[in-house]
Amino acid sequence: MKALLHTGGSLAWLPDPEERPWILLPVGNRPILEYWVECCVDLGIRDIRLVLGNGGYLIEEYAGDGERWGVQISYSFQKEGEEPDRFPLRNPDLWKDGVLYLRQPSFPLRQQKSISALAAGESCRLGAGEIDYGFYSADSAHLTPFLAGQSPSALPESSTGFSAYGIESAKSYFDLNLRIIQGEISHYLAPGYELSEGSHIGYNVVIPPSVIMEPPVMIGNDVRLSPLNAIGPHAVIGNSVVIDAQTELKDCVILDGSYIGRNLSIEQKIVAGNLLIDPDTGDSLRLDDSLLLGDVGKSTPLSDFMNIFFGQVFSFILWLLFLPGFFVFYSLIRLTGSGNYTKKTILDARKQPRMCPEFVRVKKNIFTGCFQGLSLDRWPLLVSVLRKQLYLCGHAPITPEDAEDRFEKIPEYFPGVFYDELLLPQQPSSLILNVYALNYIKNRKLTGEISLFFRVGLQRLLRKMSNMEEG
Repeated sequence: MKALLHTGGSLAWLPDPEERPWILLPVGNRPILEYWVECCVDLGIRDIRLVLGNGGYLIEEYAGDGERWGVQISYSFQKEGEEPDRFPLRNPDLWKDGVLYLRQPSFPLRQQKSISALAAGESCRLGAGEIDYGFYSADSAHLTPFLAGQSPSALPESSTGFSAYGIESAKSYFDLNLRIIQGEISHYLAPGYELSEGSHIGYNVVIPPSVIMEPPVMIGNDVRLSPLNAIGPHAVIGNSVVIDAQTELKDCVILDGSYIGRNLSIEQKIVAGNLLIDPDTGDSLRLDDSLLLGDVGKSTPLSDFMNIFFGQVFSFILWLLFLPGFFVFYSLIRLTGSGNYTKKTILDARKQPRMCPEFVRVKKNIFTGCFQGLSLDRWPLLVSVLRKQLYLCGHAPITPEDAEDRFEKIPEYFPGVFYDELLLPQQPSSLILNVYALNYIKNRKLTGEISLFFRVGLQRLLRKMSNMEEG
């Protein structure tokens, strides 16, 4: 007995299927794929073939070879425009001994915790009413015509204790999540930790003491909640989600990798990155303000390499360009006693304590204005980029004294030489610094790095010029 699961196909209510394949959507706080794999394990199926379509690279990255579930997962690709039922005809001998076959996006909805495998010669369809999402068959009388490309005989409803539940509409997907967290999760393996009745929390989740949690609630892995959040009832939060301070979430589903900004109230909605989806109508609203809704940046080896490569090459060029101006203006600053460098301890890119020079202006004059306006004060830090201790662009570095509190609230750490916080008029609170850091992390990409560098450099120059004219 084998399983053949088609993972392609897009959901009309969910844009960007390449970035959010349906089989990785969370139900409760785990992706649908895990439920199907666990269903196969309970039925004694250890050989699973996933037919990839939209977002196939994400699915393969997540599932791997299936070792963590004790199964063997292999992959194939569906040809563009090919009907799902044509795929098994490529190698019919693979499926003739029995197959759990899924052709459309759906969820294995259980009627009880224990499900039963079919006996030899039995078959059933996976679906409800007139909708047929696939079948489960150990009957050669059914499989032979199907694998020959002919119409098989009609099958009875499933008597195995589960059936396929369609998620073709936003409403059906939203209702499914509410059913699961309102008690039907007991039919499946419990996800993560249960802090209280009806509250299942994943791994590596940060929940400040001031967060109010009202069950039923489910939260995935690697989630960051900020102070004064109100979560629940009936809130489903996926993996790698960041929720900023003073935000209320109830009767909602938050998909993986979403960022929720400050002071928001989200109810009766599905959030997918910067999309706000109405489950009743399927209508979606894309918000362009990244401080309200957005995607949490996910680093890849290629993007990390490009950011580091760009940073080091550009830092070396800047080091050479800034060198003459630095020595001219810093010599004049020292002669006039208008500023100097002190040592400040920060955590570098490896989160190790490191002494870095920090320019301190003693008095305001044209020399310090030009020195900071041209960003020559950042020149000594460029060497740290070449040594991979800092990034050319990032967010404000964290001091060892603030590390414990700050690292609980940001998912990744990118201390930079240039960062938006340089434009703030005074030293901000840790709450403001966290907001800036989260905003940088979720928008981190090469084009953003270039934009950040020129934006910060230009605004520093314009502000210093304006101050000198006023003086």
